[in-house]
Amino acid sequence: MRRLCELNGVSRSWFYEQQGREEVDANQALSQDIEAVMEEFNGNRYRRITRELVRRGRPVNHKRGMRERRLLCRAKR
Repeated sequence: MRRLCELNGVSRSWFYEQQGREEVDANQALSQDIEAVMEEFNGNRYRRITRELVRRGRPVNHKRGMRERRLLCRAKR
């Protein structure tokens, strides 16, 4: 293990610390935030959801936030 860390230019302590860590997917967290806003404000369109996410401190545009994940809002009737 020592040789592998030397070849990759990382310390062994860093390597062992990374093994115990779970990888956090930023896109998954964003999707969860979008879904939470959609549930809270039923029937909102993508512009309102984007505005609410920005207000909550998650700056994102509608292309990354809604279109890529195909998260659709239910229309009010």
